[in-house]
This record gives sequence, C-alpha cells and structure tokens, in this order.
Amino acid sequence: MEFLFVLLLFAPIVLNAFVWWRLRHAPVSDASPPWRIRIAYLGLWTNSLAYAIPWAQILYSFILLNSGRPVPGDDLIDGRVVIGIAITLAALSGVFGAASPKHVRIQLLLSALSVACLWLSIPMGVL
Repeated sequence: MEFLFVLLLFAPIVLNAFVWWRLRHAPVSDASPPWRIRIAYLGLWTNSLAYAIPWAQILYSFILLNSGRPVPGDDLIDGRVVIGIAITLAALSGVFGAASPKHVRIQLLLSALSVACLWLSIPMGVL
C-alpha cells in the first residue's frame, strides 16, 4: 500500500517532466498541427496546477497552524474545495491529453489519472 502511494506521489512529476521533454524534442515524423501542441502544453499546465494546488494548501495550513497564535477556523482553507478543484483540473488535463499529439497522449492521460488518484487516495481529515 505504501509503495502504491509513493508511486502515485512521484508519477505525476516524472510524467509531466517526460511530457515536457517530449514536446520540446518532438519526433520529425510526427507532423502534429500547432493547435494540438498548444493543447498539450495547456494540458501539462493544468495537470501541474492540479498537482500543486493541494500542496500549497497543505503548506499554508501547516504554516498557519504552527505560527504560535490561535487560528480561527475561517482562516483555514477547506480541503474538500481544494480537492474538488484539483480533481476538476486533472479531468480537464485528461480532456486536453486526449486531444494532444500522439507522441505525448498516453503520458499526459496517465499523469492526469495519477494526479486524480493521488488526491482521492488521501483521507479528507488529513487536509
């Protein structure tokens, strides 16, 4: 179980880096239209955002709770809303991945799926 969680934790980072590298070094035989390449970059951006937003919320809550002062509940960010936004962005990244060039399509779809599975696997009480 821990192995699967660690895999889900690092798979989006590795896959996003691989997609970015593949987009920068596209094969000559792949003559994708420019709009597909832009869609792939947009999918990469939304997937990175879907991965980073909950981490930013966790960091903000950690800093706020360890500030040494009493924290009212209104200052904390609701984890359900953040996870909902992250899942929506991951789904949007999957849609963009389906329309991306064929040399990055599978990697972008797997990255979107791994981001969604990662944030769905964390219990809500942790966030």
